[in-house]
Amino acid sequence: MKMTTKSFPKLQTIFMILPIILISCQKDKTLIINKEQFIDIYARILIIDQMTIDKKNQDHLLQELYDQNNITQANIDSTVSFYNSNPKEWVEIYDRIRETIMKLKNKYKTNPSRNSDTIFTIPRKSILNK
Repeated sequence: MKMTTKSFPKLQTIFMILPIILISCQKDKTLIINKEQFIDIYARILIIDQMTIDKKNQDHLLQELYDQNNITQANIDSTVSFYNSNPKEWVEIYDRIRETIMKLKNKYKTNPSRNSDTIFTIPRKSILNK
């Protein structure tokens, strides 16, 4: 079968647009933080938000948390949006976030000699396994 000259530009256009669509879909997926990591990070974000320190110090603590986990605010926003579109999963995750916050609070109540900066350096596994 012989290709007409009219159909070739249509095919060419489709083949040019398809990779762009596929690449953009992949970029969106990379913004979503792993569920376990997100639970730990979001719990710590909520703790920072409740600290009675000035905005500059809160921002500094948040940036340290982001740097330590190799994420950005855009990653947090994308992950929250993703779970907002999945309400059942968001409820489960939020319950686990609350549990993580309680574990962190209890850990630091029982050991007052720790300063507040170490809350960000405790290995996640040790917190979740207790």
